[in-house]
Amino acid sequence: MTKLSKLQSDAVYWLVRRKRALLADTMGGGKTIMAFAAAYYKLLTGQVGSILVITQASLLTNWSNELQKH
Repeated sequence: MTKLSKLQSDAVYWLVRRKRALLADTMGGGKTIMAFAAAYYKLLTGQVGSILVITQASLLTNWSNELQKH
């Protein structure tokens, strides 16, 4: 299990408190793990409606690897 930094934890908290949100951060900021954490929280609390991820097709393998890792 990966431990989130304070900034990442604050971002996840902000994301899960909104009906709609956009997560945009600099490269290497941990957007993937923040998105996973927010989606997982929404899933556990029964709040998941739909989640849209827009990314480059070349990052699909990275997302799959990160999901398996975490």
